[in-house]
Amino acid sequence: MTDEIWRCRAALSALPALLLAAGCATTQGGMTETGGLDAIAARPDFVPFPEVLRENEASDTECTDYDPASQTCTLVTNYVLAGSSGSSIAEFQVDEDTTAIGTVPFTVNDTGFACADFANADLDIMSDDAVDADIAATVAAQVMEMFASIGEVCGAYFRTDVPAQYRTETYTPAGDAVLGTPPELVTYTTDDVELRLDS
Repeated sequence: MTDEIWRCRAALSALPALLLAAGCATTQGGMTETGGLDAIAARPDFVPFPEVLRENEASDTECTDYDPASQTCTLVTNYVLAGSSGSSIAEFQVDEDTTAIGTVPFTVNDTGFACADFANADLDIMSDDAVDADIAATVAAQVMEMFASIGEVCGAYFRTDVPAQYRTETYTPAGDAVLGTPPELVTYTTDDVELRLDS
């Protein structure tokens, strides 16, 4: 994995509902939904984020790309929500020896989107390899610079035909699709899951 991909992956993986994007979405602006976020929330399959958590209150683990056969995910996210304010903690493997944990405070707006400003994010990178740890510290500093430039984005959850599974999409507060963040499938599970590398 190149340093550039590594940095992009770390930045995107820290935000609720916007996880494991295929590209690095540091530039906003895409297809605009007429009516902004309100129009997106009016879609019949939209699920407000607090409702997602209520529907899955038996589990505090959200898994991206969940594989039930191996009980693994490419990213594991946990949320704390009190009223309209909360925080997310997202963990993923960078390589076999290195794990990244991103923490992001967020708010839930009136239409049920989880919105966060990357400038308020934090990132910890842990490695079992001393050399990798030095590199990780340098990359972490670069990622924090990226956080400040991404700005505020909002995550939307949409129901699928699979129980406890949702499709997530990423928008700006104005309702523009964020480039480089294709929809992802996330699953809430009570399994004792483990992380796996994103292929």
